[in-house]
Amino acid sequence: MQSWVYFLKNIFFLPAALLTTGCIAGAIVILARISGTTNFLQRLEKLWARVVFRIAGLDIQADLAQLDEDSTYLFIANHQSLLDIPILLYLLHTWYPRFVAKKSLFAIPLFGPGMGRTGHLGVDRENSRQGMRDMQEAVHRLQQGQSLVIFPEGTRTEDGNTLQDFHIGAFVIALKAKVPIVPVLIKGSGRVMPKGSCILHPGAVRVKALPPRDIPDDATLKDRNGLKTALWAEMDTTLMEMEQWTMKSG
Repeated sequence: MQSWVYFLKNIFFLPAALLTTGCIAGAIVILARISGTTNFLQRLEKLWARVVFRIAGLDIQADLAQLDEDSTYLFIANHQSLLDIPILLYLLHTWYPRFVAKKSLFAIPLFGPGMGRTGHLGVDRENSRQGMRDMQEAVHRLQQGQSLVIFPEGTRTEDGNTLQDFHIGAFVIALKAKVPIVPVLIKGSGRVMPKGSCILHPGAVRVKALPPRDIPDDATLKDRNGLKTALWAEMDTTLMEMEQWTMKSG
């Protein structure tokens, strides 16, 4: 019975998700030229995340109890699936976080311009000088009170069970901005929609925010590798604990 449910869900999901993405991204691009009201555009984006979340029928258990609604955070999250973006936009809507993503995503028709109009940041990985300017813009946004999300692995994992090495950029940004880092662990989205696939599979998704880690005022860029290593170890341990939970609940 469950296989038939997911067969029917997949017939509906991809066309509905693409139509929703195209319509809302197109509306954002057009309205940005007319009014340029960022708050309204971000509410449209929030609507997109909610609609994709609903039509995917995601079974999500989230633990965000460690977070303060009035604080600015640099969220660093592991990355398992295309679903991670709407999941995080949906769950973290209180902070209206903007993603710091690779520049190439902004070249995707409609979706890319929509990201740009709603304030997401692209980082140029091919041009080191421009990449440094992009990172400095991220620092500026954080210091102005705008929460950000970074996937420090840089890409989705193949199996969803392991944590890849982190790129250093997220930790350079954190040390410069001096805002708390919040590690966010996503478990199960890679099973529900694996990398390289747009097919939904049965499974629950668990999202857990770890306690914010403050950046000491006297911390410098020399501390970037130590910070990266410590956070990777903490997140890897938590991910393994969540894997045991997923196996029991499945």
